[in-house]
Amino acid sequence: MAGAQAALIAFSPLLWQYYVQNEVFSLNNLFVSVQLLLSQIFLESCEKAKRVKGKEKDKVQEQLRLQAWSSSVLGAFFAGLGFSNQHTIVFYTLPIVCFVLYHDFIVFKNTQRASYWCALVLAFVAGLSPYLLLILSSTSGALGSWGDQTTMTGLITHLLRREYGTFRLYAGEDMEYTSVLRWALLYSQDFAENFLWVGLPLLLVGSVATLRSAAHDSFGLLLLLCFTFYWVSFHLLANIPSSDPLMLGVHKRFWIQAHLVGSMLIMPGLAALHELLLGRKLHLPRWVSGPCVLLVLLLQAGLHFSKNDQSSNRYMELYARSILEPLPLRAIILSKGDNIANTVRYLQVCEHVRQDVRLMDQNMMCYPWFKKTQSRFFPGVIFPGEHCEKSPGEGEPGSYSIREFLDANYREEGPPILTCGGWRQNEAEAVAFKAVQGYTTIPYGLCEKVIPLAALPNVTVNEVMEDNKILNAAIKEKDGNRSSGIISVWKELDKYDETTWERSIHVHTLQSFQKLGHW
Repeated sequence: MAGAQAALIAFSPLLWQYYVQNEVFSLNNLFVSVQLLLSQIFLESCEKAKRVKGKEKDKVQEQLRLQAWSSSVLGAFFAGLGFSNQHTIVFYTLPIVCFVLYHDFIVFKNTQRASYWCALVLAFVAGLSPYLLLILSSTSGALGSWGDQTTMTGLITHLLRREYGTFRLYAGEDMEYTSVLRWALLYSQDFAENFLWVGLPLLLVGSVATLRSAAHDSFGLLLLLCFTFYWVSFHLLANIPSSDPLMLGVHKRFWIQAHLVGSMLIMPGLAALHELLLGRKLHLPRWVSGPCVLLVLLLQAGLHFSKNDQSSNRYMELYARSILEPLPLRAIILSKGDNIANTVRYLQVCEHVRQDVRLMDQNMMCYPWFKKTQSRFFPGVIFPGEHCEKSPGEGEPGSYSIREFLDANYREEGPPILTCGGWRQNEAEAVAFKAVQGYTTIPYGLCEKVIPLAALPNVTVNEVMEDNKILNAAIKEKDGNRSSGIISVWKELDKYDETTWERSIHVHTLQSFQKLGHW
């Protein structure tokens, strides 16, 4: 049973997608798994302590009490460590903590000892130690770092995610709260697709079987409690617009935690099915289990191999290079969207590509800490206030508008200013190539160059076509180490649907061609 579950979870497309990239979600699942393992060890100690008899009862129970003490304290440490990695782990940690403390109170009475509580608190605080690195590194203000943790207020703001909204996933103006029923339908479909379609009915059967055996299977009950608490709590708070395919893909990342425990609940379903078949006297020999697990492994890995194979995926790198490489010396980019800011910044910081280009995320410019922590990375850029206004005309003290930023930095003979990914919400007029008042944009590769509206009559078609050679170069082979460029996503549209960032850069590329044609 465990082998079948491991095969299903190991090659699940959603989990594989984030396990082969540098993201917090795979590490988060590791911390969840460790907490569950320690919980199982704790609960086994409780069960053994209930059954122990004889002359050695007191001695054995004391050994089991110390074992339970150790596993719970170690669990507190990993709870803190997991919290420092991703806050959503709290939706697993809370039911685990309540479950463990309840059983400890019933069996070992450790909860009546002050030393036990001190050990738990100290272990949890020790697990939070990575935040010390955050505080120390904030003094240097690394390029692209979020927030200002040099002050207690800034640190608390960061820890509580106040700028997004505590217990909120999304801060965009198009946020929406989807009904739990719709989320249930979307999740059920995704769970079925990730686990060979048999996973969903087995999850339901396994949940029922777990409830029926709760009296003698406390760990199974804990799994069901964790799965339910996480799923319900998370989706009651989720405010990502599910109608946007890309945002739905962003939301799906948080289903990885649910899939991990959900796949564990498949096992009772498999066990119930196994018992049902044996109960009907089909007399299946025990050796059949091995080939069945192998079959599940081959089916899960084989059917999803094409989607899981990312060995030749260099689209994000090519995309970022196609943005950076054609730009004039010391160009200023006002970016919008993680797919642009993160990929370009990665090439600049890690691969030292076009470090002369000054990229600023428009949303980050709106926070009071941006100028303090980031301005030193953009020599020559003038910030006409403490931070950019979040909405045009809001008039917050110390803020400046995008127009004021353009007025302060635009020079006819100086480095160009470009916007990449469009303007912030509510910033630009809803007219093609119109920017803020007094300015317009013209196509420039995957970006758009910002110029004063009065200078538009002086722009020639030949000049624009010269600036947009990259759009043709992007679909040609440049050297032996490259594929045929970002536009080759065309070849794998079935592999990268609308919920993926690869499809989003494909759409952005096509839009750049479209804008050039319209211009």
